[in-house]
Amino acid sequence: MLLQPFVENAVVHGVSHLPYPGKIYIRFNLKDEVLHCEISDNGVGRERAARLRNEKKPGHQSAALQVTHERLAAMGGALELRDILNEKGEIAGAKATLRFPVTLNF
Repeated sequence: MLLQPFVENAVVHGVSHLPYPGKIYIRFNLKDEVLHCEISDNGVGRERAARLRNEKKPGHQSAALQVTHERLAAMGGALELRDILNEKGEIAGAKATLRFPVTLNF
């Protein structure tokens, strides 16, 4: 449930605006009992997606980001959102990284 809004955003707000096939990557990495989940795309980037979203639904404020921040904080986790830049320094997509502690009991 924590990842779903970010995967959906990658589809709806990132790659759906591209004139070529979009790509979405979901990666998991466990290091020192912290699960790192990365959702990245080769879409239009966070700023342009926000502008396009505001054109469709002016004034709309999604609560999903704030709710996810609160859920992760309650678990001792963190959320990082950023644009991906290409070698020319141009926006070439977006990435959301969620980190939260896990306890491994074998």
